[in-house]
Amino acid sequence: QQDVLAEQAGVVQEINTQQLGEAIIEMGGGRKVLSDKIDHSVGLRMLVRIGDRVDAGQPLAHLFSPEHKLLPAMEMVRRAIVIGNEETPPLTLIVERVS
Repeated sequence: QQDVLAEQAGVVQEINTQQLGEAIIEMGGGRKVLSDKIDHSVGLRMLVRIGDRVDAGQPLAHLFSPEHKLLPAMEMVRRAIVIGNEETPPLTLIVERVS
């Protein structure tokens, strides 16, 4: 287990969810080819959302991964979370209710 830390203070501007998914696959939590086995102990817990203000060194995400796959995945997650100086409104969590 390891936290991905913010390299700078600011506001979370963007989160590239495709890159987060690729990081999970890199850790073994998904398949690159159909014959790949899935490691069910792999995971990613996001600790920030778009619009959140963060401090340098603050945890952005928590990774659950085998040790030998951790560093490449951490870098992928770090690149997926864009931190800038502009205030960014949070995204709407519920767009529409279907009954």
